[in-house]
Amino acid sequence: MTKVNEMQAGPKTDALVAESVMNWLSREWNNEGTAWINNHGVYMAAHIDPVGFNPRWSPSTQTTDAWQVAKHMAHLGAVNINHWDGNSCEDTIWNVIFAAPHYRGEASCHTVELAICRAALRAISDLNKNEDRRNSGVQP
Repeated sequence: MTKVNEMQAGPKTDALVAESVMNWLSREWNNEGTAWINNHGVYMAAHIDPVGFNPRWSPSTQTTDAWQVAKHMAHLGAVNINHWDGNSCEDTIWNVIFAAPHYRGEASCHTVELAICRAALRAISDLNKNEDRRNSGVQP
């Protein structure tokens, strides 16, 4: 698997965020392509829409979708988002931290969308590792 800090914006990162962070599943939807659904079977967003009626959910490239991920993570703990302006877009750095007592995820990128995705993936990975340790009797 690609390391989180090497992940690029696009469908692969979006799918990993949908599955790992949002806990959504990809399912056929009304013979119109595939959709992301939650664990109650409720439609959450378009995954693949060959007809083009619904824009694909893309938190790694679309600000609205990235904020949906950040809001989801805020329900789990603290959120810290900062940016430093440079002389150009390439010099601007976004730093995102998701943290709580049993996990922490941090990422810095040139776009807030990708920083949110990478930090959320790191936080959920850390949370899962710590839960595994607690379940095996080891303190995180």
